[in-house]
Amino acid sequence: MADPFNGVVTAATVYGKVVEVGERVAGVDHKVEKVDEKVTGMVARVDDHEVRIRVLEVARWPHAKLTLLIAASGLVVSLLAVGIGVFVNRGG
Repeated sequence: MADPFNGVVTAATVYGKVVEVGERVAGVDHKVEKVDEKVTGMVARVDDHEVRIRVLEVARWPHAKLTLLIAASGLVVSLLAVGIGVFVNRGG
């Protein structure tokens, strides 16, 4: 790699490079702040969408527990009917 200072480094040269690096860091910091603002906004929108989806799910299946209870009751009645049928057929 070629020597950018031609072998001579002065305090002014070092200061100039430090100022240049500082300006670049400030530019990157500004960009990071913009990205952080965008990400924060996206998180808020995702949370809002999740709430909306939950509301839609509740509206779509308002009686899920009731449906499960009816299905379980049907199973119990069927098992009882089979059990009673077996008991009657045996002459009990």
